[in-house]
Amino acid sequence: MRHVPITRFEPAPKANYSIAIGYLRAAIIVVVVAVHSVLAYCSFAPLHIRFGTRTDLWKAYPIVDSRRWAGFDPIVGFTGPFGMSLMFFLSGLFV
Repeated sequence: MRHVPITRFEPAPKANYSIAIGYLRAAIIVVVVAVHSVLAYCSFAPLHIRFGTRTDLWKAYPIVDSRRWAGFDPIVGFTGPFGMSLMFFLSGLFV
């Protein structure tokens, strides 16, 4: 029986890949998941939304909990102005 040495396969480095953009993409994905997980507990979310009403608030807040915490409000308010636009910018870079 012949012994074949094990060699390590390492992919060739990509010339156009930026580690900083990769970290930014990972960070904004974590921020988006965090913001969407606390939207139901923000103090500014409406308490009672009736499905099918003319206000259409139920589309923005499909799940609302009666237990609220105002500590989530600055997180959502801080990421609101730039979160979606940064996500679209990053997705455009990778397309």
